[in-house]
Amino acid sequence: MGKSTVAALMCDALIFRGEKRIAIVDGDATTADVTRRYGAHAASSAVIGLADPSEKERAINKLLDYIAQVHLDVDAIVVNLPATASETVDPEAEIIRQTLEDLDLEPRIVYSASNNTVAFEALKQSFKQGLARACEKRLALAPAFLRDDGLLKLLQKVVPDAAEFERLPADTYALIQQHATIPMYHLALGNHPDALKSPIQRIRISGWTQRGIKTLAPVLEDVMGAYGRHTAAAQQAAREPVRAA
Repeated sequence: MGKSTVAALMCDALIFRGEKRIAIVDGDATTADVTRRYGAHAASSAVIGLADPSEKERAINKLLDYIAQVHLDVDAIVVNLPATASETVDPEAEIIRQTLEDLDLEPRIVYSASNNTVAFEALKQSFKQGLARACEKRLALAPAFLRDDGLLKLLQKVVPDAAEFERLPADTYALIQQHATIPMYHLALGNHPDALKSPIQRIRISGWTQRGIKTLAPVLEDVMGAYGRHTAAAQQAAREPVRAA
């Protein structure tokens, strides 16, 4: 699962389970798949081209202006960064951090990691001196289908806050992609007019989103409120051994 899937899950969790007002920014104008799916359900949304290094100053200025404009009206702002963020966003990490601090905002970051050597090195640099370094709450995710490559163990050497991210079955993922404008929450909700007809597929999506939210608890828990505290408590209970009475 890639970064857009993770960003979509965050939007799904905050809007429909946490009942939060959010703003969404898609950083790659060529796809904009998160705003396409959740923009109509967000308090605000924007597509800001952060992918082109030659345009990074203009784009980052536009991003920071947008955040300043909407932050008082929302509970959270989800930014789906492009794959080239290491070239466009990370070099300006200190400016971004200072701007957000002036707005009394706390940046958080979730990386969807890859076993690609160049991409993994960029992740390491971000945690060392880029945007990830500026965030107290941060998480690196290893897609489960890369388990055999030992990606999670490599991530844990870079950042302790690393976890495995479950993969959806291919047919379920394909159905979600086919319904590109419908939130995953609605696809899985049996009595919703946009719900998938197959109960099996609905159950798969519902279970996957709930488990995914638990995985994202380190960065979502306090923003999600009561729902976030519930999922975090369940996650902690799952880690504790069962003791006989």
